[in-house]
Amino acid sequence: MRKFCSLTLLFLLIFTSCDEDYDDGFFTIEVRVTTENNIAPNGNVYIFYLGKDVDVPKETELGLEYELYGRYKPFITFSVWNNEKNVIFYPVSEYGTEKDGMIHQNRDRGFSYAMFYVDKLSREYGNPQDGGIFLVLVMPYKKWEAPAFMLFSINKNATITTTYTNTQTEDLMYIEWNIQGGVMLNYEIEFEQYVELKR
Repeated sequence: MRKFCSLTLLFLLIFTSCDEDYDDGFFTIEVRVTTENNIAPNGNVYIFYLGKDVDVPKETELGLEYELYGRYKPFITFSVWNNEKNVIFYPVSEYGTEKDGMIHQNRDRGFSYAMFYVDKLSREYGNPQDGGIFLVLVMPYKKWEAPAFMLFSINKNATITTTYTNTQTEDLMYIEWNIQGGVMLNYEIEFEQYVELKR
């Protein structure tokens, strides 16, 4: 009887501690992409993690490196980061193929979406955590190429919406951002897009 009680108590302790650890560090990031006409576009979304309590430099570049067989990888480059020059960040979400980060269309509701579970994100740049700074990159395609990104301080279970307006004329396209479960960071970052073709 004592053995049975001890084992029961042990199992309870194990499951209780696992649940507490899991809930404490778990949150989701949902990104929704739409247009002023409530069209659910095709495309991809990538999540970058820059850390917590960091000063984000104002000068950065967004790069899209295309390779053979449809492989490509987005990255951001900071000219100076923590006293180091030309520091490159790759997404902590999946990247490398056209399917990675693909947004799913919900035509009935007029938007496309991608759901990211933070416990599945890469730990290459530290442990993504509540209150950390994330860069969200949206890359719609097949109708218009207009990659857009924004910095957020994200709390648990955040929903980020990006709306493309004036999509009939690509040269005058605007992007509106909104977030629930976090704060949009108004950094005046210089944006320069360039593509390296590797054939």
